Amino acid sequence: MLWTALTLGLISNLHCLGMCGPIALALPVGNMQPLQKFISIFTYNFGRITVYTLLGLVLGFFGSSLKLIGFLQGFSILAGIALILIGLSEFGILKFKLQHVGFKALNQLKGKFAQLLQKRSLDAFFMMGIFNGLLPCGMVYSALIASLVMGSVQGGATYMFLYGIGTLPVMFFLPFFKSFFHFKAKRYLKILIPASFILIGGLLVLRGANLGIPYMSPALQEQIGVLPANQINCH
Repeated sequence: MLWTALTLGLISNLHCLGMCGPIALALPVGNMQPLQKFISIFTYNFGRITVYTLLGLVLGFFGSSLKLIGFLQGFSILAGIALILIGLSEFGILKFKLQHVGFKALNQLKGKFAQLLQKRSLDAFFMMGIFNGLLPCGMVYSALIASLVMGSVQGGATYMFLYGIGTLPVMFFLPFFKSFFHFKAKRYLKILIPASFILIGGLLVLRGANLGIPYMSPALQEQIGVLPANQINCH
């Protein structure tokens, strides 16, 4: 599943261009020297990816707990179906829409971000990255669900780290090449984002189906206290 993290991150670039692009463009780096500008933008993205990695670590811990009690496969299937339904709804095939929650918290984050935009220190850029990583985002949510299904702390953290790396092309280079990225991306978003939900959802269903297919649907052993036959000694 780790390869899907980088793939999902790369797909997210168009989404980042439309949703988080204005934030990257607002970074106060306009009058900086090239090296100072590079370090500031790097620090901003380092903060953003740090949040993704920490969230993946936490969800990976919960995933390991689900694996321990034997529910990880079932959750993987349920999460996959949910993502497929979301993708189909975005395509207009189903008639329901998810509403964003936590608008009060979102407004508080935006307020903090606006205050940090007045500063030019590295810690301010790092905190802007932190707040950006905490903003509600459907693509991040889908990656977090997949990180939980990894079933381990290391797997969850690695998944979200790779997802963050995949989002770097737009989020890092946008402040450098503003004019290059001035094109209409919404028509691509309407196809790529729902398609990515359906793709990741299908892979999660396959993973939970326990079909024994390497890398796609590996055989998972979640039963507590059950050992493989070759490890059972008969006396």
